[in-house]
Amino acid sequence: MGHRGRHREAGLQSDFTALWIGQTVSLFGDYIAYLTIPLFLKELSERAINFGLISAAESIPTLLFGFLGGVLLDRFRLKPVLVIGDLLRASAFLVLAAFATEEGFEVWMLLPFSFIVGSLAASFNAGLQSLLPALVPSRMLATANSRLSLSQQLAFLLGPVSGGLLVASLGFSAAFTFNALTFMVSAASFFFIRAPVERRIPSNGRFLIQVLEGWEYLWRDTRIRLTTLAGSLGNFVTGFIEAALVLIGARILGTDDPAQLGLFVVGMGIGGLIGAFSVAAVIRIIGIGKAFVAGMMLFGTGLFSMTFAGDLLTVAGILVGAFMGLVWVNVSMTTMRQLYTPEHLLGRVTATARALAWGTLPIGALFGTWMADRIGLLTIVRVGPVLIITFAVFLISTAVWNADTVEEPRRTEEQARTATPGSSKDV
Repeated sequence: MGHRGRHREAGLQSDFTALWIGQTVSLFGDYIAYLTIPLFLKELSERAINFGLISAAESIPTLLFGFLGGVLLDRFRLKPVLVIGDLLRASAFLVLAAFATEEGFEVWMLLPFSFIVGSLAASFNAGLQSLLPALVPSRMLATANSRLSLSQQLAFLLGPVSGGLLVASLGFSAAFTFNALTFMVSAASFFFIRAPVERRIPSNGRFLIQVLEGWEYLWRDTRIRLTTLAGSLGNFVTGFIEAALVLIGARILGTDDPAQLGLFVVGMGIGGLIGAFSVAAVIRIIGIGKAFVAGMMLFGTGLFSMTFAGDLLTVAGILVGAFMGLVWVNVSMTTMRQLYTPEHLLGRVTATARALAWGTLPIGALFGTWMADRIGLLTIVRVGPVLIITFAVFLISTAVWNADTVEEPRRTEEQARTATPGSSKDV
């Protein structure tokens, strides 16, 4: 059997707990910044284009990193890379905190900050997903991913509110400093991972060839290819839904009341929490592939049916089910990729898959809003979910439907025989 999770067959113990605590704090900081950065920008400018530019500067690195950065993750030991990434993000927020109170601070200064933080986040997230299979036994990967997802959903609910309170009471500089501290906690958590985590590191070859190896493996494995395409489709639809959420809510409910529209987000958050609590059990009971397809069906059906609801409570309840399904999709997709990718390719495949999946968010937002002005808002809202449901039905006839975690040990032995020679402890 390969190195993956060999030292933690007993279950999720102290090493993962340290990692989980660090990421819970770090995610809380991420969602504080989710509100504080736009609020700070609003202090500098009211022009919508500036918000678009800052958002693009933060999201573009996911595309750029997916094409090239995965090779670097597979060439280096991941724990030092992740620690350095956290410390650099902390430094970036400390610099922003120092200059936030300066009179001469201008909008353009947020562009390099957003690009740097976005680049570090893209590399960190791909690296964390690549490290997890070396830290957690294969049969516990779904549970580990569900706990990280639970932390993300809690941060989504509590982080923006906390960020607003920090800004209101202490100012932007204090809020950015607090954000930096959360990344320092995350960096420190990696030093509590005591067990030697072994991970196969390939010998350095030609950079372009190693880039292509990640792409080729992603496309060759049916389950990883189809789930990545499904994720791209889901984010294409979600990009439009998120961009036009206020307009959609006002059209469905017939009101512009911010308090009522805010319950849209509450429904999403509650659904995400329920999904994070339940996904590990669902995968264990029906299998990881069926959990993925069921999640897509719930998400697509929920988004479609909410357009026919006439009252707030019904819409909020539908969104609970839809976003519960979305968490099932995300956790199942991440876990399948970790299970079915050889260790020496995991960084490249993870980064490439994330680039393909996340890259459709801005495209969906632009295309969906453009089409909504031409053929009607609710028409576009309904077409997207139908595409998701159709793709989910198609997956029933593919290898994704029967995917399960019991195949992993056999695949690991095959991968160990064919992997690039050379192994190194990631300490």
